[in-house]
Amino acid sequence: MAGGWDPGAVLLDVQGVTRSLGGREILRGVDLRVRAGDRLGLVGPNGAGKSTLLRILAGVLEPDGGRVHRAQGLAVGYLPQDPAAIQGGTVLEAVLDGFGELLVLRRQLAELEDRIARTASRPSAAAPGPQGEPLQGLLDRYGRLQERFQQQDGYAMEARARQVLLGLGFHPDEFERPPASLSGGQRVRLGLARVLVARPPLLLLDEPTNHLDVAAAAWLEDHLATYPGAVVLVSHDRGLLARACNRIAELVDGRLGLYDGNYDAYRRERSLRRQQAAAAYRAYQEERRRLEDFVARYRAGNRATQAKDRERKLDRLERQAPPPPPPPPPLPRIRLDAGSPSHEVVFRLEGAGHRYGEGPWLFRDLHAVVRRRQRIGVLGPNGAGKSTLLRLLAGDLEPVSGQVVRGEGVRVGYLDQLLGLTDPRRTVLEEYVAATGMTVAEARHALARFLFRGEAVHQPVGSLSGGERSRLILARLAALRANVLILDEPTNHLDLETREVLEEALARYPGTLVVTSHDRAFLEPLVETIWWVEDGRVEQAPGPLSRWLAARLSQRAEPAGPEAGTTVIQPPPRGPAAGAAGQAHGGAAGGGPSRPAPAANLSRDRLRRLAQQVRSLEEAIAQLEQEQAGLVQKLSDPAFLARGGAAVASAARRAESLAWELEARMAEWESLSRLLEQAAVPGRGSEGGGAAALQ
Repeated sequence: MAGGWDPGAVLLDVQGVTRSLGGREILRGVDLRVRAGDRLGLVGPNGAGKSTLLRILAGVLEPDGGRVHRAQGLAVGYLPQDPAAIQGGTVLEAVLDGFGELLVLRRQLAELEDRIARTASRPSAAAPGPQGEPLQGLLDRYGRLQERFQQQDGYAMEARARQVLLGLGFHPDEFERPPASLSGGQRVRLGLARVLVARPPLLLLDEPTNHLDVAAAAWLEDHLATYPGAVVLVSHDRGLLARACNRIAELVDGRLGLYDGNYDAYRRERSLRRQQAAAAYRAYQEERRRLEDFVARYRAGNRATQAKDRERKLDRLERQAPPPPPPPPPLPRIRLDAGSPSHEVVFRLEGAGHRYGEGPWLFRDLHAVVRRRQRIGVLGPNGAGKSTLLRLLAGDLEPVSGQVVRGEGVRVGYLDQLLGLTDPRRTVLEEYVAATGMTVAEARHALARFLFRGEAVHQPVGSLSGGERSRLILARLAALRANVLILDEPTNHLDLETREVLEEALARYPGTLVVTSHDRAFLEPLVETIWWVEDGRVEQAPGPLSRWLAARLSQRAEPAGPEAGTTVIQPPPRGPAAGAAGQAHGGAAGGGPSRPAPAANLSRDRLRRLAQQVRSLEEAIAQLEQEQAGLVQKLSDPAFLARGGAAVASAARRAESLAWELEARMAEWESLSRLLEQAAVPGRGSEGGGAAALQ
């Protein structure tokens, strides 16, 4: 288990590790020590070799040179970016499989229980049983195993698995799905859940917040920040690096630089080190020039002896010369101009809805207004319809129902999550000229600001990396002078420093911004309004993101309706009583429907499964309570207590674990029962303010 090592104990000792890929040496003598309690964030430019180093630490890949020493008996949990698919069973069973040793202990306890029962039923239980072991020996062994099982929270395995699944964004009705039916992003989250529940002494995580919505990513931050073992993670998520890490390792040009503190401390320290390195190199150059000038001037004169002494000093100085400071990383220069402003109303959604084919509605009957200079963050679980909503606003997709009305003077710049470009055979220069209408000279000058210089402008678009494609599309957006930017995951494929450059450019952008992103550090300074897309609805809430997220996380255990202050974007009320009803429930002027039941959009099949889960939990709770009552009675019996030994200790441990297990089951039952009750009672959950249609 994670907490079984002394604080500061060395778990991994990496010395002089080298590794080449495709003829290029990406790791050059890497040294690293990971100690118990470390939460190490591994950062560096794209392609620097971070994932390769993590695979070497996990033992999945052998280094070309150097050595990796792992502490004896060290258990490692490793999550690659693309974990292998899990076959068979259910989602919950797949997570329970992650417990490993605990499952072995549980099987051994079950086998011992069977042997104890058979031995105790014999006329002479004290004599050796069928397998040559007396009853007391079996009981002693059972007590020792049960103590280990209890120490590792074995009785709370299932409760812990459910808690982690909920934290990572799985709904309870997904627990019984076969893993083979999950999407790629869900499979990554399932792999993460399996690693987390096992609580190994060392976690190695490669981009763990990929495929997590903002609420799940925040939950993971809290989980890792208090993780009792050591963690090494590769991430572009600045929020995770700032809140969960206590050390940062920067991989640049094959070498590792180590920094104490979180990501914010690393940035400050790195800036200071760069300044100090530059100052030391300048001082060296000035001293070298001074000595060289003295030697050149007095080598042949009456101060030749002194000149000789300066030559010796110059030789020593050259041998001790500091390395020249690395040049600052090349970063794009992004400037986003909105040109002439649009009409006050940028978009009006009138009963808009969409689904693909005959599939379920992603959302429907949406009534909303996007106004000039609004800054909206569109958030929600993966697959909820965020990208579809952005495509409707951008005019890239027509709604199946209703319409999206565009205001006068609106010029949209749209960045697609898939980074679609017109023709992969075109060169960067050809694509840019075709999109902007610039001359070749103008295009070359503009592209240079986005790091496409020299022969780079002649690369085929189809051969570009994800980061290069993102830079090309950003260059195209900058040239459009769009007064509305619609950005779908704009930070995907960008390294940390380029993300910060884009963030600064968008903060200065004077137009309307609608953006979806998993990067909370990117969204926090940019977004003023939240649109949350889930279960066929779109809810609006005021920012900032951190306050909205804190409120949502505080209610995460209760899958109820929108938080206080949230507006459900839905159809305007119909009928003569609509206005009065809306105002009676705190709706906006002009009327709005009372807040719908929080579970009103659950399908009949999902409600049936939910009811079955509640019944199963009730049965499990009843059995646990019955067992608890029996143990209380037993532990109150003086005759039983007088026996002492393993039996009493075992009963006491079981009583303690039952209390924890009952608490976890009761919390889950209350949450699911509330959701089921709200689905069954129309209008339930309207307390605390009604919902107003956006006009």
